[in-house]
Amino acid sequence: MSSREAAEFDSRLKDGWFAQRARVDAWEVRPYPPLEWVEFEAFLYGTATTISAVVGSAPNLERELAELVGAYLTRERIALADSSSSPAPGRAWSAMPLAALSGEFVDAVRRLHAYGSIGTLLDDELPRTADQFVRQIETDIETLESLLSKLPKIPAASGRLNLQMIRDIALARLAVDEGTRQAPAAGLAWLGGVSVKTIQNLLSRQQLTGSAGSADPHAARNWLADRKDWSRSCWREAIEAINSGLVAPFQEFDSQPDEATSPGRESEVVEWSFVPRAADGALFLPDLMRQRGWTIGPRGAERSFGDYWRALEHLQKTDRPHWRRPNEAGAYNIVVGKDWVRIARGELELQLSAVLKTGGRP
Repeated sequence: MSSREAAEFDSRLKDGWFAQRARVDAWEVRPYPPLEWVEFEAFLYGTATTISAVVGSAPNLERELAELVGAYLTRERIALADSSSSPAPGRAWSAMPLAALSGEFVDAVRRLHAYGSIGTLLDDELPRTADQFVRQIETDIETLESLLSKLPKIPAASGRLNLQMIRDIALARLAVDEGTRQAPAAGLAWLGGVSVKTIQNLLSRQQLTGSAGSADPHAARNWLADRKDWSRSCWREAIEAINSGLVAPFQEFDSQPDEATSPGRESEVVEWSFVPRAADGALFLPDLMRQRGWTIGPRGAERSFGDYWRALEHLQKTDRPHWRRPNEAGAYNIVVGKDWVRIARGELELQLSAVLKTGGRP
């Protein structure tokens, strides 16, 4: 590889990694557009209605079914936020703290949500190779399709996504990324920021080549290239950047690696910290500071720390770390750590310095 080719290679990886950092950082604050399991919610409502016809009046049956599914997913009892009142018919599932759910299917849906929406996965979920990435997304799509075949078709609310749209968007993005499959019209329309009717018209006029309801991958890629708001995927460059040793996950591109050695200079070693990660990917980071500090501990035994490092040290000593963090609605719920993520202490100190200047969240 010539020096010019090497420079171009590094530049491509650098641009891809900047996109990775910006998208993942924003995604961890608030996944957007929000995802609602409206098809599954309709299924639960229909099931409760059917059972009620057999057993008689059972006003809390839908709620109890939702809690039962949640209990199986989290392997512990999960209840609605307000146990004194029942949610409206057909809304028991969305009244649950969905961010607390876990399990193989939930993880697959969250990966597809991230991949379809931002064109990558969180750093710690990126496989080591591009082939592994594609296989993971294909497997997740198959998992979702298996469930969708058993659920009623319910449209998503304005500005939100349902399970069917997640499937279509992920398929369309994968078609553009890999060029090996058709891009569903609905998913391609979302990626291009137009209506489904617009894509259907382009297909009917043969301005986009394809079959009924989908576009050829190369035609879809060329059409998206002319869209000003199209955000192309950056997962491939992110994987290459990590494998090349130019960056480590959670680091900026120009950050120092674990050990940096130059002639006549001793090695510099980066100090690492381990922070807990919940099933939904939420990390215990300095930006969770509220006016009283950082709140940790299980329900009924919560403690507030005014010092982030003391709070983190306390979590590291517990068997199952618990902490509060805001959900999509801004309400602070307790999450439980499932594993640990290594982050440079210097990065945490930078975040902490920025948070301390603002005084924390309300």
